[in-house]
Amino acid sequence: MSNFKFGKTSLKRMEGLDEKLIETLNLAIKETKVDFSIAEGLRTAERQNELFKKGLSELDGYKKKSAHQSGLAVDIVPYVPEKGGALWELKGNEAEWLEVGRAILRSARLLGVNLEWGLTYNIGNGYDLPHFEKKD
Repeated sequence: MSNFKFGKTSLKRMEGLDEKLIETLNLAIKETKVDFSIAEGLRTAERQNELFKKGLSELDGYKKKSAHQSGLAVDIVPYVPEKGGALWELKGNEAEWLEVGRAILRSARLLGVNLEWGLTYNIGNGYDLPHFEKKD
């Protein structure tokens, strides 16, 4: 078990998420060997549309809704102070991303939560590495 725990900002960003998704994240932060933060949780239609307009999502938030809008998705980022903090890029940080991703997926499996990692699918502009989505 690790000594990691979510800070105030991550806890705030978890508000409105599905209970089982929160439970999964809380277990994963205790089990991982690499710290991570919550980058984004619940989104409004306006926020989703903003990401769509920037080309960061294929979902406009109105006609095509994101799982973030119903609290079924979360974006995370590994956090390693020795490497400068938040590790947004995969290149050079593969080990950290895999450790955190595996911890989240292991935790979901232990809790019986069907969770999908954005690394497993390719969207128009690449893989959605930070994205974890609960599937029913």
